[in-house]
Amino acid sequence: MQLKFTLEDTIEWMKSDDYKVRLKAEYWQLVIRMEKARNAVANFIKPELNATSANRAEMLSKQFEIMKEYKKILEKRAFSENADLDNDDVVFW
Repeated sequence: MQLKFTLEDTIEWMKSDDYKVRLKAEYWQLVIRMEKARNAVANFIKPELNATSANRAEMLSKQFEIMKEYKKILEKRAFSENADLDNDDVVFW
């Protein structure tokens, strides 16, 4: 999946005096990290996993699930505060 933004794209947003712009940056930073975590988990799902790899995959999977909940909270907050996340054409999880 090709993400719409990179972490570098969010730097200026994080510096903004407008909390809605900073919320947008926080959201996209999370989405980018979620994509990386999802890809890492997918790489761990192989029959030849050893105990260490399986443990890492389990932790990453749990982290990803928590990130999904955090993303929902950010989306609800953005909606309630009328903040534009500019994600109309991108669908994630």
